[in-house]
Amino acid sequence: MSDYEKLIVMLGSPNDGEVVAAARAIDRRLKSDGKDWHWFAESFAVVKPQSRLPRRFWQRPPVPPAPPVDECRSMLDELSFRHMNTKEMEFVRKTRAKMALFANLTEGQRRTIDELYRRYVSP
Repeated sequence: MSDYEKLIVMLGSPNDGEVVAAARAIDRRLKSDGKDWHWFAESFAVVKPQSRLPRRFWQRPPVPPAPPVDECRSMLDELSFRHMNTKEMEFVRKTRAKMALFANLTEGQRRTIDELYRRYVSP
């Protein structure tokens, strides 16, 4: 990302002081590059696909769907406690007991089973 793009992002700050500082920094940068605000406006008039801004922490990638319950049951059967930490072992123990009673699993529990399976069983 160019310096100009970073400063443009700062213009969106809710803090007025940061917005003014970003505008002043853009002005200084333009003068040092021998350019003016007209050049600046023209250069960003067309959005270039390669100049995308970085993904923000609140824009997480989509979460894959959790596996179905039957698949989770077979995954749990294949898991062994050999390399798991205490918290993971306790989760697997409790989930196996819950499934023995034919209780439903939440989507989060199914995702955790899938993650443990991928970490400890699948290549």
